[in-house]
Amino acid sequence: MKKFTGALAVAFFALTAALTPASAGLIIMLDDGLGNTATFTDEGAGDLNTGVLNNLIVSTTVGAWSVTFAGTSSDTPDASALNSFSLGATGGTGSLTATISQTFTNLYPNPASPACGITPTIAESVDFKCLHNDVVYDSVTGLTSGGSFFGAGSVVPTSGSEKLTQIITINSSDPKANTIFDATSTLTVPEPAALGFMGLGLLGLGLARRRKKA
Repeated sequence: MKKFTGALAVAFFALTAALTPASAGLIIMLDDGLGNTATFTDEGAGDLNTGVLNNLIVSTTVGAWSVTFAGTSSDTPDASALNSFSLGATGGTGSLTATISQTFTNLYPNPASPACGITPTIAESVDFKCLHNDVVYDSVTGLTSGGSFFGAGSVVPTSGSEKLTQIITINSSDPKANTIFDATSTLTVPEPAALGFMGLGLLGLGLARRRKKA
């Protein structure tokens, strides 16, 4: 009996450990369309908040643009979130594209729902794309101050490596204008509690069968 219950317990904990998600760091790439680019990663060069995982803070220039970025990410069994983050930009004209991405690994192999949102506090014009595994699932163009957008993708099976990306293009004709916005992106997967109940059920079933044989 002890050997049987011990084997079940070891198998269950091995299963839940294997399904515990991990993630690569938050990344932001900036491009002004004129050959000026910059890339920053969590805990990498240019991160003003090193020593604090899943928290990327950047203050930089890309061409004529001055950019500030503050992003946080979480990675939990029931909802893996790429951000919240805030971005501000000023000083440039034309367009500035910010690509924010993060890859989550070892997610549960069950259907999941990607979703995203953006709220410009100040903006002349902002275009917004939400991607899951490099495929656009929702987008909006011409979003201005005071507007908001919330997008959702179809339920998809998780593959064990899920990349969430947001592409924001800031359009400005006035170098003195500011653009400030907040955005979020999530991928919702089943809660680990469901697995816990399943494991306990299997354990109880095994014990009942052993008692019948005895």
